[in-house]
Amino acid sequence: MNKGKLYCMTGIFCLILIFGGVLPSRKVRASENFNSNPTVTIPEEKSYSVTGAYTWIKYKAPGNGYITVRASSILPKNTVSYTDNTVTIQDPATGQQSTLPRVYSQGKWRLYSAKKNTALSSDDIFRTASSQSMDTTQTYGVKKNTTYYLRVSSNGNLTIKCKFTKVSENSGSQKSKAKSVKKNKTVKGIIGAGEKTADWYKIKLPKKQVLHLYFSGKTNDKIKLTFSGTYLKTAKKYIVRGNTKTQHTYTTERAQPGTYYVKVERNNSKSSGYYTLKWK
Repeated sequence: MNKGKLYCMTGIFCLILIFGGVLPSRKVRASENFNSNPTVTIPEEKSYSVTGAYTWIKYKAPGNGYITVRASSILPKNTVSYTDNTVTIQDPATGQQSTLPRVYSQGKWRLYSAKKNTALSSDDIFRTASSQSMDTTQTYGVKKNTTYYLRVSSNGNLTIKCKFTKVSENSGSQKSKAKSVKKNKTVKGIIGAGEKTADWYKIKLPKKQVLHLYFSGKTNDKIKLTFSGTYLKTAKKYIVRGNTKTQHTYTTERAQPGTYYVKVERNNSKSSGYYTLKWK
């Protein structure tokens, strides 16, 4: 056999190995699934810090709404009591107890599309040692029948819980189709992960009055609200960030009769989440 044919056959054989998966280009763990198990456990021996492989957790949204994921550390087997700093375990054979330093987990998580090739959120850090929900919890807006993957890199023993909250929304897809919001009526909506469109609402004032606009939300990044209308020369812009539990208020004492618009949209390509809106 001449050298040209030998080199050709060798090259083809290497391509088959690579694309056929015989030669691994990156370590990847088998996917977990939030739909079949809303609490996923990642033991230390399977964590990214040990294996160098991400954990991919699949989720298919049953409806329009948002998911809340929460990270927490796993207590050792045979734990009888614990504090923020220590854990007491008991030997089942002897009954002897010993107190050890409590070990926490940390890492990063990021939401991806169904093909795992498009990031839908930032690569955010979680720390289970923190008492702040912003360090252990994340929120993502999701759309019905859409599949997502949460990519996790962690160290230590870890559990991640996923909770879905359904949201019924009635918004307009553009300004000309804005949906009316009645006085003292709270409307709810979501900005789905990877969604580029905005939600539109309108407020009709029959007479001059003091106008209070209330808004709140939960988001993995930021949601932007733009308020415009009859007397406003410049539109007013507001940001909902993080897990905003308390309502923010915009008040104007010189709202003239007419129609006002509220546009709700993602602040950037990695933003998604849930929001509420009300006026009186």
